[in-house]
Amino acid sequence: MARASDGSRIPPDLREQMTPEVLAFVEALLAKIDALQARVAEWEAKFGKTPQNSSLPPSSQHPHAKPLRPQQPSGKRPGGQPGHPKFERALVPPDQVTQTITLKPPECRRCGRRLEGSDPDPRPYQVWELPEIRPIITEYQRHRLTCPDCGTTTTAPLPAGVPEGQTGARLAAFVVDTIFVASGQAVLLAPVAWYWWARETPRAPSDVALLPVIASVTLLPLALVLGVLYHVYFWSVKGATPGKELLDLRVVTDDGVSPIPLASALRRALGYLLSAASLGLGFLMVIFGGRGLHDRIASTRVVKGRHR
Repeated sequence: MARASDGSRIPPDLREQMTPEVLAFVEALLAKIDALQARVAEWEAKFGKTPQNSSLPPSSQHPHAKPLRPQQPSGKRPGGQPGHPKFERALVPPDQVTQTITLKPPECRRCGRRLEGSDPDPRPYQVWELPEIRPIITEYQRHRLTCPDCGTTTTAPLPAGVPEGQTGARLAAFVVDTIFVASGQAVLLAPVAWYWWARETPRAPSDVALLPVIASVTLLPLALVLGVLYHVYFWSVKGATPGKELLDLRVVTDDGVSPIPLASALRRALGYLLSAASLGLGFLMVIFGGRGLHDRIASTRVVKGRHR
């Protein structure tokens, strides 16, 4: 802002319209702005302004810009140095190898002559691979027999614990419980989410208030604990969550006990968390193996119908 002839940044015509109190207040604000601008300039000169320490977008930095090296180069070539020990996966004993494939060179790599014979000490090269996951499909052939006395046809019932279309029911129950838990978590996190969404992007660390940060760090674990307590309570007290009750499903121990003990419910909740951390692989085990990771950890199973 240009200064007037008397050194003030307030234009003379505007200055004449101000009362002494307003003029003093405006001059105090201008002095505060000068002090803050000087402080910002000092910080920028000291720390530099990059996308890593400011609100500048990453696109403002050259894609090939090299970060400042924290120390002077040592003069050594990058990578492993000559003489350092080699780190590699140790070979397993031959009795633990699943399959052994013998490879022999067909010809000399120099002159091309055909090679024959065997190497008494071949060079081993082991490759680790995960086994193919294949579903275990059990077919129950239910016979229908007709009574010779009354002519009524009776179909053999399924054995205890065998579900009828249980995979679809469990998925629907999981969706219902997820809606219940997510609704409670949304109510818990709504104030913090609204605060961060409604405010402007901070330009400096000092612009961020401490209380919202503490609230965010505190409420996020509480939201996770809320979901755990929801399942642990209904498994250990009611025997089934509201979603499973709606679909007529129940959680029982391998011995058929329901509600399951508190320790089993806690282990089952731990299995839920591990399944979620593994991108849902623990839940997919229900489709391929009949029991999810949480049921295997807690020694429980889900059955159709109320426990008697």
